[in-house]
Amino acid sequence: MRKISLFLFLFICALKVNAQKSNPVPQSEMEKIYQEVKTPYKYGLVLVPNDEQHKMDCP
Repeated sequence: MRKISLFLFLFICALKVNAQKSNPVPQSEMEKIYQEVKTPYKYGLVLVPNDEQHKMDCP
């Protein structure tokens, strides 16, 4: 029973190590995605309060 448990443990560990292969994303693809999803510039307050004490901004 102990040998089977050890075998299963090592087998699962081997599968986990194999799943960690490096798969880099090219810089051009990262730049394309960044340009597509970047947040536009903010030009002032999003929520304007009635008085100067409670100014807030929204992300």
